[in-house]
Amino acid sequence: MQIQDNSNDINRLEELFQRISNIKTSSGIGGIRAPHKYLLLLFAIGQCLKGKDRMIPYEQVDNALSPLLARYAPYQYAKNPNSRDPFWRLQNDGFWELEKAGYENIDTKKVPAKGELVKMHGGLTKEDYELFSQNPYIALSVAQEILDLRFAGSLHQQILDTTGIEEGLSVADYNEPNINDKFRWIKRRWRDPKFSKEVIYAYENQCAICQFSIRKGEKTIGLEAAHIKWHQYKGPAKVSNGLALCAMHHELFDAGAFTITPETYKISVSDQFSGHGDDEILGRYNSATLPILPNEKHDYPDHQYLRWHIKNIYHGEDPSSLS
Repeated sequence: MQIQDNSNDINRLEELFQRISNIKTSSGIGGIRAPHKYLLLLFAIGQCLKGKDRMIPYEQVDNALSPLLARYAPYQYAKNPNSRDPFWRLQNDGFWELEKAGYENIDTKKVPAKGELVKMHGGLTKEDYELFSQNPYIALSVAQEILDLRFAGSLHQQILDTTGIEEGLSVADYNEPNINDKFRWIKRRWRDPKFSKEVIYAYENQCAICQFSIRKGEKTIGLEAAHIKWHQYKGPAKVSNGLALCAMHHELFDAGAFTITPETYKISVSDQFSGHGDDEILGRYNSATLPILPNEKHDYPDHQYLRWHIKNIYHGEDPSSLS
């Protein structure tokens, strides 16, 4: 599919991005992040790209969204996934419409009971659905904007997979001329390039968990600087908000598979993750103290950022309350 008017498409994207930034989200339990609406929107984009009907029965949304919330929402929400709120409330943000057969006069400020929602269908607005169907690269750009705004980079690919967006993009879409850089200039969230270098140097070029340290010549391979408090939630680019982690432990840290307890710097491993290699990669480090910390105490992981990770990312009970 060829872009007929590139400047027009860029203007549409800017308008879509502005609407994404204006999506209202609850401050949640104790002020923790609430990704419910964003995950619903990503799921709807995935359905659109796969050519599914625009309006989706609530039951189908619930079946798809609940596992996404269990996987990507903070632990307090993941324990009891709630698809009712985003299904009902996203209609106030300009992306979502509801067909409320027999319930046209329901107070929009109150989320209906599940028994009422099962009679409803919801979906992208007709205008957005048609735009995304005809221009999959715009749909992918919108999805990427949501990911950039609300999710750590290490999780982006798996979220594209689990919401069905990756599956909905055909080979022909990827072969579209210049698809990879058509809208690249729109990326606006600048990251301090010194952050990664300073964090890895502070941890002596080793993973803070497993001490992985492989290099070729002077270049370390597979070692990354992880934000403790995510960049997307105004986590600063300084060493005290970073951990040097191998690529595997970085993704697991962002997925909430383990966290670090403030004060003691002990590793706490979630019991929500399992599979082949679980003990080798994770379990054996449970309750161990970080084997390496920066030389300068002011570069140690800051307690406030660790507490943010425990509340917002870690999929387990607060380890501080269990000691």
